[in-house]
Amino acid sequence: MLDLKQLTADVCRIATEAGYFLKEERKSFRRDRVEEKHAHDYVSYVDKESEKRVVSALSTLLPEAGFITEEVLLLIRMNLITG
Repeated sequence: MLDLKQLTADVCRIATEAGYFLKEERKSFRRDRVEEKHAHDYVSYVDKESEKRVVSALSTLLPEAGFITEEVLLLIRMNLITG
């Protein structure tokens, strides 16, 4: 059975680590590594990397889960149940 208290603690740790990464990267942010996705819609290497880290860590916790993300479509072990 899934231990929800432990899962919550693990998710909080993952979020904290992602926040630390974002904070540290802010110190050396490079504007030349920002891409335009659409008109007035930009994404940086920091956005992509932090998203990758979060999804990777969460997929370790919940390997059966799939994730829909903002910056990159990541399909990780998505299980489809057909009738």
